Amino acid sequence: MWRNRKLSCHVGTDAQLAKLVRKEFIRRHCRAACIPLRGSKPELESLEKEIIALAPPEMVSWNKTRKRVNQLPEPREMVDKILADLGFGTQEIAALERQARLFDLHGHMDLAH
Repeated sequence: MWRNRKLSCHVGTDAQLAKLVRKEFIRRHCRAACIPLRGSKPELESLEKEIIALAPPEMVSWNKTRKRVNQLPEPREMVDKILADLGFGTQEIAALERQARLFDLHGHMDLAH
């Protein structure tokens, strides 16, 4: 589901398929709630610090380093279900496998941005 448009080896059509799968994965499996908060910048920064203090260190290390160190393996069974539901054939799956290889080679560079 990974892509990085800034890589010299970027293949737009492969990346678009990865983006489509990622969007569908998020639609099916990710939920978030957004609540507008009122307050001054110092009040909101203080609240943010309190919330970050509640999380385990490995889940917030990105906040200090801007690097995502808590990488998780791709949930293959869930992704495979999405690919089947979207009717992806061998060409699309090959494109996604190329994207996965790019992540294996270059993904760590993208995580700092």
